Amino acid sequence: MIFSVLRRIVAGPTSLAESVRDRRKRRRCKVGANTQLGATSRIWNGQPDPDRIVIGNGCLILGELLTLAHGGRIVIGNDTFVSEGSRIWSARGVTIGNNVLVSHNVDIHDTASHSLSARARAAHFATIRGAGHPAELDDVKDAAIVIEDDVWIGFGAAVLPGVHIGKGAVIGAKTVVTHDVQPYAIMVGNPARLVGQARE
Repeated sequence: MIFSVLRRIVAGPTSLAESVRDRRKRRRCKVGANTQLGATSRIWNGQPDPDRIVIGNGCLILGELLTLAHGGRIVIGNDTFVSEGSRIWSARGVTIGNNVLVSHNVDIHDTASHSLSARARAAHFATIRGAGHPAELDDVKDAAIVIEDDVWIGFGAAVLPGVHIGKGAVIGAKTVVTHDVQPYAIMVGNPARLVGQARE
């Protein structure tokens, strides 16, 4: 299957330095059996609890998983693929099911990351620059994302806060998903619109 081919392409750590980097990544999260964190993967857990990023069995992660200091949790099911350049950022919660394919350069963000107030944004940046990401951000909106089993998200797509994508849905390349998607729907465009039905 596709995962066996990808695993041959993306070899595990081949040097001492790569092994050390792999161990550091794994300390920041919980990783299931036979899951690979590829050389291009990045794990940024803004909280000291590795349970804030949980990756199931048999996954291949080549992109970035990030939880913010003021909150967030990422849970990925089994046999799921996150390609290079993709970013999953959480301030509330992102749940991704089993057998999900996240193509390259996909953005999945459950938070707006910044205030709508210019003054608050400037203060936020000053805090980040001086002391790192703040532990509290009261006026920044976030909403959990759920992506069910067997979803395929095409390259360059964006999934925005509060979205629920149903089982088996297909999200076309460069699509911007701002609202819920029904199971097995095929969605394209900005904003996403229904163009067809996928199948089991």
